[in-house]
Amino acid sequence: MTNTKHSAKVSEVWKHLALVEAVTRLQPRRYAETNAGSPSYPIVDDGERAFGVRSFMRRAVNDPELCSTRYFARLHQQPNPVSYRGSPAWVVEELGLRCRYLLCDIDPESLDELRRYVDVEGWGSVVEIVDSDGMATVAEAVQQSPGDWFVFIDPFDHFASIDEGPNALDVVVQLLEGAVSFACWYGYNEPAQRFWLPKLLAERTDRALWAGDILTVDANGQVDTGGHLGDATTPGTGSGMAFGNIPVELTATLQALGEHLEVVYTPTQLPSGRPGGLKFGVLTN
Repeated sequence: MTNTKHSAKVSEVWKHLALVEAVTRLQPRRYAETNAGSPSYPIVDDGERAFGVRSFMRRAVNDPELCSTRYFARLHQQPNPVSYRGSPAWVVEELGLRCRYLLCDIDPESLDELRRYVDVEGWGSVVEIVDSDGMATVAEAVQQSPGDWFVFIDPFDHFASIDEGPNALDVVVQLLEGAVSFACWYGYNEPAQRFWLPKLLAERTDRALWAGDILTVDANGQVDTGGHLGDATTPGTGSGMAFGNIPVELTATLQALGEHLEVVYTPTQLPSGRPGGLKFGVLTN
């Protein structure tokens, strides 16, 4: 994923709000990403970003739960940001030198940007950047000390594999059954697909999984048809963060943050100009 695919939509607000909260509370000794992407992305001036990170910065100010998060604090270090952190930067800048990092990708532009970021910011002693199949690399690395790791899985295609290696679902099952803490992002553009990832995983393992999910809805809080996940935040689109092997106290915190996110975004004006909002939901296997 390169920075030509601008970031900072509301789906990334939930993704990074949950991710930063998790690593802050868990304080892992080791952190890995299977699909790291770039350390930052330009924020373009369009309806999606106005609804996403820029809107969140305004809305969360009056919500004690949201404005007490590290995600909110780091956003407000730049009152009018022109770029938005990718997940590696969110986590590295939060955990710092007390953690070691394994960042995997196969996109040359993302790898170059990660290396420049690490050199400029001085993270070279703790960050390893690997040009390889992140699924296979991380699946092997965590076996050495499973209790030390937190893994973030954020693939473009959860079913894709490289050279017959594991796909994202394979890795999630391995992490669940290996007692490794992790988060896995997923998206969808049909309301019937809500929670598709945790539901599918429940067919492959009986290990506990928690998922928090935001769905874009219309002015009545409903959805009649599918939306357009890759194009715009429209009723019927949604995304979620599935977590495994994390404490119950953390799932309660994440649920509270999701519920507050729904409140500050509902009712609202969607990027299309039509009234709508967000509906937060939880699924626990």
